[in-house]
Amino acid sequence: MPLPRLHLFELEDQPWFPRTIRDFATDYLRFAEAKFALHKPVVPLVRDALEQSGAAQVVDLCSGGGGPVLALYEALAADGISIHFTLTDMYPNLNAFRDISAMHPTAISYIENSFPATKVPRDLPGLRTMFNAFHHFAPAPARSILSSAVEARQPIGIFEIPDRTLSTILPLLLCLSLWLSRHLSSGRLVGRACSGHT
Repeated sequence: MPLPRLHLFELEDQPWFPRTIRDFATDYLRFAEAKFALHKPVVPLVRDALEQSGAAQVVDLCSGGGGPVLALYEALAADGISIHFTLTDMYPNLNAFRDISAMHPTAISYIENSFPATKVPRDLPGLRTMFNAFHHFAPAPARSILSSAVEARQPIGIFEIPDRTLSTILPLLLCLSLWLSRHLSSGRLVGRACSGHT
């Protein structure tokens, strides 16, 4: 049974929230998405959107730590679809962006500066995607994201992969425990937090 949606205050959305902790969170989300292969149901949807729209690139909004973009790109490439991805975020996890881009430097790029999803410039055309981030927006900015795409005559795909059920949430919590135990045992979390680097 789905849990009710509540639009709550989220710490990582605040500009004063420590970047190191925010990057820990987005690193975990990328780990969880890879662990559960959450990109798989999205591949045919993105493929169809690209074919129907004729878009030459994907502009990923609210990319966080990269989410499913790497796996999605590789799945599309395996299907013979060569498409360029651009990662963007209001608070970009630049270390994650650099790591992902380095794996496919000609196919995945990123914007280093803060990039609000509500104000995509017209000189950045392409299929706009958003993975597991639309719930962060209150109704007014959410409508702005959609209307911006309509006004620019660009396709947009909004994907909230996990539903709000205990059967989905519990495995993600277990995955969080695994991710934390790996990082704590190696001392990476403590070292990175103390150094202030991500």
